[in-house]
Amino acid sequence: MNSKIDTAHLRHVALTSFDVQLLGLLMKSGGEYPMPETPEAKMLLEVTRSKGLIEVVERSTRQFVRLTDEGRVVCTQLEVMASQPRLEVASR
Repeated sequence: MNSKIDTAHLRHVALTSFDVQLLGLLMKSGGEYPMPETPEAKMLLEVTRSKGLIEVVERSTRQFVRLTDEGRVVCTQLEVMASQPRLEVASR
C-alpha cells in the first residue's frame, strides 16, 4: 500500500459513487463545473457539500460547483489510488 493514501481519511469521508464521479468530473474540468438544474442532482450535491468536498458559488448570475481544499485532498488521494497497480487475489 502506498503511504500517500490515507485510507482512514477516505473511510471517514465515506465517499459514495456519486461523490467519486463528481470529484472526477471536477478534476477534469479544473475544479469547477456549472451547477446542475435537476432536483435530484441538487439533492446529491447537497450530500457531497455537507462532507466539505464542494461548495456552490455564484458568478455572473450562474451557480457553479467548486472543489474545496478538502475536496482537492480527496481528489489527490483518489488519483494516487487510480495509479496503483491492481491487486489480484486468488479465490478458493
